Amino acid sequence: MTLNQIAYNILNVIRGGRSNNDDHISLDQIKFNIKYYRAMLIRRDLARNNFMSRHIEQDLKCLRLIPVDANKCCASYGLDIRPVDRVNAYNSSEHTTDNTSEEQTNVGNQISTGNSPTFDGSDCILMRTEMKIPRTVRANFKELITFVGAVDGLERIPLIDSNRIKYIGYDKYTKDVKKAFFIEDYLYVYNANEMELINVRGVFEDPEVLKYFDCDGSECYDDNSLFPMPADMIDAITAGLLNGTMLMISTIPSDTELDRMQDMPRTQQQS
Repeated sequence: MTLNQIAYNILNVIRGGRSNNDDHISLDQIKFNIKYYRAMLIRRDLARNNFMSRHIEQDLKCLRLIPVDANKCCASYGLDIRPVDRVNAYNSSEHTTDNTSEEQTNVGNQISTGNSPTFDGSDCILMRTEMKIPRTVRANFKELITFVGAVDGLERIPLIDSNRIKYIGYDKYTKDVKKAFFIEDYLYVYNANEMELINVRGVFEDPEVLKYFDCDGSECYDDNSLFPMPADMIDAITAGLLNGTMLMISTIPSDTELDRMQDMPRTQQQS
């Protein structure tokens, strides 16, 4: 079922099947309420039943990773490092003749081989998603990111807290394993190696934001796409809107005279 179908159904229930184009109840307002009721019901369902349906999950498909200056990370350790010079050199190496071929090769290897940031001046470059990751529904003690990994779905990358990054280099067994973490809605990959694309799936607060992501040359979502929500939640959302948010608005008479003015109730017209 699509978001348009759900929204039109709620509007028709409010108006008894007699809605019109001049109705003061906006479909955009109904869609906004559907989205935040969906997020609330998903959170409650997880808290009570500890079960997450795959039908609420959305796929961001292939996200491009780009090399970025990790100066924010380095500055927190009190180091005077300017890795941005390496990133700029890498980005412009194909378009300039100032660098020798050996220098271009060295800079390119630092990115393509995904050398881990050492925070000692030798390397401080991280791979990061080009676009911000949409905000997820809030769950108990975690974000509802269900998968981070290779685009073929075979390799999963552990998602960790950003404050653990500085300790990874001391791990005897997993210091060379890929790790992912969030800073300001961007996804960073530690030990990215030659990874250029990454796949992210999750339960997002606003499913509509996926329209900004590319899925095989088309938008990943529009209001005529399947809405990521089980059908049994539709009744709960409809009841919640009719008895709560939309209750007072639904009592306001609609424009049946098509004069773009609020109609008077019949009892007042007769008096």
